[in-house]
Amino acid sequence: MDGQQRLSSIVVFYANRLKLTGLEHWAELNGRFYADLPVKVQRGLDRRRISAVVLQSASSSNNGEELRRIVFERLNTGGQKLNAQELRNCVFASPFASLLVKLAGFSLFNDLWEIPRYDDHLIDDRASSALAENPFFKRMIDCELVLRFFAFRNKKGIKGSVKSILDNWMLQNQSADASVLASMEQDFKSRIELAHDLFGLSAFKIKDKDEGREKSSQPFHDAIVVACDRQYQNRDRLIQRKSSLKKGIREVFADDDNYELIVGRANTADAIKKRLDLVEECFVDVL
Repeated sequence: MDGQQRLSSIVVFYANRLKLTGLEHWAELNGRFYADLPVKVQRGLDRRRISAVVLQSASSSNNGEELRRIVFERLNTGGQKLNAQELRNCVFASPFASLLVKLAGFSLFNDLWEIPRYDDHLIDDRASSALAENPFFKRMIDCELVLRFFAFRNKKGIKGSVKSILDNWMLQNQSADASVLASMEQDFKSRIELAHDLFGLSAFKIKDKDEGREKSSQPFHDAIVVACDRQYQNRDRLIQRKSSLKKGIREVFADDDNYELIVGRANTADAIKKRLDLVEECFVDVL
């Protein structure tokens, strides 16, 4: 439940992939791998114990998941506080959670969000400095964007807070089998490809009325990819009429109320539904 980074660091250090740094009272050990340490120091480390606390789960599986989440959040008080998606990745660990990470590394998705491509910057699970410092990768915001697509395309599931919507979708798909996950992967990639075919690399960008420049928007991303999903059967006609589609969306943006809705100033379930429907209407109009 907690301590994954600490335990992983120990494993990596013992594998001679981390050097000691920042030691003040034993500075001569700085720059050394585990294999470079004096034998007595190695033995001293080897004899150390790692304590663990076993928490008994509640009798109900649903209550158990809720208890696990609550305790994890309470434990998560030191160091850098985890954001909502980082918590989900730990609490709802599953093949579905792994799929979100995999899809966050889809090259076209990386290009649309100006994230260094995983394919070029993630080798043997080690990220380049460019990728490691990217805010979307660093805090799993890219994974949350993928999750939002799956959660928001399910109209019936859009109720309550955004956090609860995303948490519930993670919980519901913890036991998804391989065939379901393969279908999800294909759906996400094909909808991202359609968004790119329609709008190019500016698919998720809108012109900020305050700053006067284009910038990527998470709420607009939600609306575009969900509209691509809902109207995917009409993809060929949409591509043929993409100029009219772009014009229609610009006209919708011209209305101040619509602009406020699309940029996500309101982040309620009702606002999300209206935003998704509004952009889908632009797709339907050009058909």
